[in-house]
Amino acid sequence: MTATDTDLNALLERVKAAKGPDREIDIAIHVIVTNEGRIGDYASVDEYTNSAIQLGWNTPRVTSSIDAALALTERVLPGAKRSATELVAGWAASVLIVDSGHPDFVSEDYHADAPTAPLAILAATLQALISRVQP
Repeated sequence: MTATDTDLNALLERVKAAKGPDREIDIAIHVIVTNEGRIGDYASVDEYTNSAIQLGWNTPRVTSSIDAALALTERVLPGAKRSATELVAGWAASVLIVDSGHPDFVSEDYHADAPTAPLAILAATLQALISRVQP
């Protein structure tokens, strides 16, 4: 499955609405963002997700782990600079895309706020991915 801007926007809305760790979002990210889910036998991502939860499939817990969220960002946006900062009420994260010829020059930046650091990192990462697939 190749992620479309529609898929990524829907996933971003789910991440923005989340208040904490969410296994359904973890699995949806596994399918949509990393393109590793094998949904050929399933009618939809939701059906795949339900089966994955029922069977206890092990997917990275990107909504609950800062390390897993940062690793995902590095995987799908190699070389991007990432940061997360604790706020009074929640977290802010940034994903900065740097020019490959000039590593100190930021060509794009994406920011997001969320209740937890992993969710903020994921939201900023999804924004960056959406910008890459939109026509």
